[in-house]
Amino acid sequence: MKYPIPMILLALGLSTVVHAEEREALIQGEDIEHGGFGGIVTKFSAIDDQSVVLTGGKGAWLINHSFYVGGAGYSVTNELDPDNQILAYGGPIVGYIGNPNKIVHYTLELQVGGGGLVESNNMNSDTHSHSHDTLMVVEPSAAVNFNLAKYATLSVGVSYRFIQGSEHEVLTDEKLSGASADLSILIGKF
Repeated sequence: MKYPIPMILLALGLSTVVHAEEREALIQGEDIEHGGFGGIVTKFSAIDDQSVVLTGGKGAWLINHSFYVGGAGYSVTNELDPDNQILAYGGPIVGYIGNPNKIVHYTLELQVGGGGLVESNNMNSDTHSHSHDTLMVVEPSAAVNFNLAKYATLSVGVSYRFIQGSEHEVLTDEKLSGASADLSILIGKF
């Protein structure tokens, strides 16, 4: 035989192709399940030594019961002294739900977005655009979830708000940033 080495390499190559297994991946094409959820969120926090409550909501597209992409937004329900300031922010979220089929499980989430600080007495006037700060917000969070029903989850967690961009004399980035205790009720197809 004139070409034994090329024939052996060709035979090895063909046997590898024949015995090739499907590539493993976190998300397999034919096994992908889709869902989604939305709900209300309440955050208990402190800003400049003032107790505050932030309310809002979030919603997301859920992939394989574990990974999600969506959006969330929050606003302080009470005015911040001085100058009766209101803090509001929102933006996209990404998250991971660990052991979603267990009654008690966990969630890790990250929000990166923007917001503003505005005087509440200027919110209904045309001049409010001159008295606000545009803020960048990064907020990681972790939560323990309780499956209440097939389509309802109660979530209790903690988050930390990192804020940058405040030009307010008193309400600086450091004073606006801080930890929160979070409570949410989420409804959807988990």
